[in-house]
Amino acid sequence: MNPTSNPTTFTTGSANPGGAREVHASHLRGSSDGMLLQMRSRLAQASGQVQNAGWLIELLQSLAACDRFSTACHELTSELQSHLKLVRVAVGWKGDANCQHVASISGVANQDAHSDDVQLVQACLDEAIHRESLGCWPSLRGQTGDTDSMLSHKQIAGRDREVVSVSLTTKTGKRVGSLMLVAARGQLSRQPQTIDFLAATASPLADVMAAIQRAEGTRLTRMVRWYRGCSLAKRSVAAAIIVAAIASAWIPVDYRIACPAVIEPIERRFCVAPHDGLLQSAKVEPGDVVSVGETMALMDGREVRWELAGLVAEHRRSAKQHDSYLASHQTNETLQAELEMQRLQSQIDLLSYRESNLTLAAPIAGIVLDGNMDRRDNFPVKQGQVLYEIAPLGQLRIELSVLGEDVSHVAEGMHVEILFAGFGREAFDVTIEKIRPQSEVREDQNVFIAECLLANDDGRLRPGMKGHAKVYGQQHTLGWIVLHRAWEQACMWMPW
Repeated sequence: MNPTSNPTTFTTGSANPGGAREVHASHLRGSSDGMLLQMRSRLAQASGQVQNAGWLIELLQSLAACDRFSTACHELTSELQSHLKLVRVAVGWKGDANCQHVASISGVANQDAHSDDVQLVQACLDEAIHRESLGCWPSLRGQTGDTDSMLSHKQIAGRDREVVSVSLTTKTGKRVGSLMLVAARGQLSRQPQTIDFLAATASPLADVMAAIQRAEGTRLTRMVRWYRGCSLAKRSVAAAIIVAAIASAWIPVDYRIACPAVIEPIERRFCVAPHDGLLQSAKVEPGDVVSVGETMALMDGREVRWELAGLVAEHRRSAKQHDSYLASHQTNETLQAELEMQRLQSQIDLLSYRESNLTLAAPIAGIVLDGNMDRRDNFPVKQGQVLYEIAPLGQLRIELSVLGEDVSHVAEGMHVEILFAGFGREAFDVTIEKIRPQSEVREDQNVFIAECLLANDDGRLRPGMKGHAKVYGQQHTLGWIVLHRAWEQACMWMPW
């Protein structure tokens, strides 16, 4: 082969052997630098994994040292937030229950389950516990899975955050809760090892938290554990308190039944329109106190007087015709004229009655409860239309709403003490006069109405006032008062 046909090979291989060695050495140095960078990256990842593993071991030990499950949940969220430098961490717990609840939110000591923020976190945790895989929003590169069921994730993330959630599944495959992490936008996508760490720690955390919940036990087991850990002096004090509580259960006291009370009038009288016409003016308004015969409204009598004048003229004309027919001995026409006079006289009497009753007076003394004619002049009304409702104030009826489970312990003649709003600690003493036999539904409760009468000579009380009443029933032991309702409920659930 002609060496000049391949100048590159000739130059590097034959003409300049020293330059060939330099190029080869530069390639070796470049490859060694790349390998060094890879080794450093792997060492950094390994160091980070070792640090995360050490931190996880410390976290699990810290959780295992917690004596209460709620404390462990707060410890978990706060440690995750501080270690991973997150915006928020929330843990939801289901355990053996049918539904999941928000167990802890980082930075929140007492969360309100009915607030909008907590309900949004609850919805996000519910989405996480039903997912097979780890959920992220916005979706990470290469992420697979259903992202349509992540509406709450999207709402929490907004525009400047990202949300990662995972279900807490024990080694037996039981889903006991879920975990939600909220970070700044791009923080988790730039650190995929954080997501891998979260996915790897979900199962150990689920096992430890489930063990803490089992170890906590019920209230009874916690009380027994506390009693065993107390000193002899504390045990003696606790035993004395228990004995005193059992002894006090046999002390007889009055059984007091609390129920709401409302004031109602003993009677209601109505002021109605006497005939069709115009209401000229209204003299009273709701809330005014009126006396018997006091003017409440005036009817317009112009139309009545005009019609009355026309009927009087027609009656006179019929009388003249009657006299003319009678003088000419026209019997049939005379009878017809007499009947026409009687008809006109009846209408005249009716209009005269209306003219004399244009003033609407109060039928009884009392307070105007209702009236829609205030500030209305020349307003058309129909005959029988209710204009005002009046109730006396001298004596009022108190209606007590007794619950269905308490009505068997209430009887006529029992003493009642009532406190009304606006009267401070001033109590009104009454006696139950009657208990209505049929129950009613008031404020979504099935109640029986017990009626009491209360004198109101000074007129301070008004219909519609509400208060709280205590019915003093028969004497029972303190233990019966505390436990009888639970016993009655248990008897209702028994099969016999």
